[in-house]
Amino acid sequence: MRAFPRILACALCIMLLACSGCVTTPATVAVVSKADDTYETRIAEAETRDHAADAGVAGPVNSAETLGIPDTWQDTLEFANFRVTIDAGVEYPDGAACPVYEAESVSFSRKSDSILSLMQVMIPAPTGWRAGSDTYESVLQQITALMLGQYDSDTNTYSPFTGEEATENERELERLNALLQTLPHENEYDSFQGFLTDSGSVNSYLDENGRGFVVSITDDTLLISRYGDYVYPEDRFINDPVMDGSPRPTPYPNITITEEDAIRAAGELLGTMEESFTIASVERAAILKDYCNRMEEDQTETQGYYIRCVRSVGQVSTIDSEEMGSERIHFDDTDYSAPLSAECLELFVDGDGICMLRWTNPISIRTLVTADVELLPFDQVSAIILQMLTNGLSWSEDAPSRGGLNATRQGIVRQVSFRYAYVRQKDNLDVCYLTPVWVVEYLTEDTLDAIRQGYQMAPYLICINAVDGTRVSLSA
Repeated sequence: MRAFPRILACALCIMLLACSGCVTTPATVAVVSKADDTYETRIAEAETRDHAADAGVAGPVNSAETLGIPDTWQDTLEFANFRVTIDAGVEYPDGAACPVYEAESVSFSRKSDSILSLMQVMIPAPTGWRAGSDTYESVLQQITALMLGQYDSDTNTYSPFTGEEATENERELERLNALLQTLPHENEYDSFQGFLTDSGSVNSYLDENGRGFVVSITDDTLLISRYGDYVYPEDRFINDPVMDGSPRPTPYPNITITEEDAIRAAGELLGTMEESFTIASVERAAILKDYCNRMEEDQTETQGYYIRCVRSVGQVSTIDSEEMGSERIHFDDTDYSAPLSAECLELFVDGDGICMLRWTNPISIRTLVTADVELLPFDQVSAIILQMLTNGLSWSEDAPSRGGLNATRQGIVRQVSFRYAYVRQKDNLDVCYLTPVWVVEYLTEDTLDAIRQGYQMAPYLICINAVDGTRVSLSA
């Protein structure tokens, strides 16, 4: 009989060990949760301080010294199968106020004044107008491209369409041939009577130099362009191998404007806008003819600089959707979501100036909630980051191949930046706070090696509310 308790104890131990092997996320205490209402409380406190400031009472001092923000941050996290090395620069606009705004997504039907202003800048002296964007030449080029067949980049050849694609191709050829019969051989414009800013419209305009511009307006996209919007960056062209597998030679020899002049032209246009944007990236690029299936020198409409701009608050930019990499980290805590698609203004500048403008996902700043919200000290922020990395990465310790993490791929945090992000309000799903956040760039050693070799690869971003320390999901 004495053996029974011993057997029972052994069985219980085996069961506990088996259960522990099934746990993928360690039992950790969340540093802060949106359920705590901390963010809303701190916003309310900031509004109270704003009223006090009107009466002469000093507000918060969000200086780097007061918050203990260093220029660099070094630390290490050790896991069973891998290590995370933190060797990061810390970017912070010292001395700037940190306001919080209410913002919402809007349609371009509510942006007619902004559209008109941009059209006047892009097409300063219009002489002609016509409805639509199709011309005899452009439609004929599309027909020619479709008749070539389907392009195979591996063999650098064309082959006939088959199956459903062949049927769809025939229908498209019929439509284009019918459209071709209605178009004059020469581009004809009526006398210019004024710009049209209606959402859902497509119109063409002729300037005093005989250059044609197409203006397309939908609910979420404004396009003003001389050459369409098929932008092909230089780094993509270089990284695409040619037939023998070797890299392509450096392309785009016909860029006739310097990068400095392109940035200056972009800055002048941004200065005319009511909305505040800042330049996020600048790349050598070409605009391809919209009917071509491959990149060749003679298939470019123009060559110059492709400039991406994002909405900003003062000198601080919002997070650009192009920055998000594919490296995933598993989280199971509650978070605030960022439900608005990232607003972006894209420009293409060649030797004649800005020849393309594409503005997507317009955001309206409704009201100023507080002029200067108090931020968390950086020692609290860094502790939250370490805890989040621990919570997010510990789950794969016993399964190193899961989630793409293994013993040969070390994690690296290389940058921590102060930015702004759209954070959904807790009790109003249609309105967001435009609030200050800390953005942590996390990537693996493999990804960093690829970046060093010249490949364009974005890090995975961990976003933390700078006001209360909650995690902000960047998924819309």
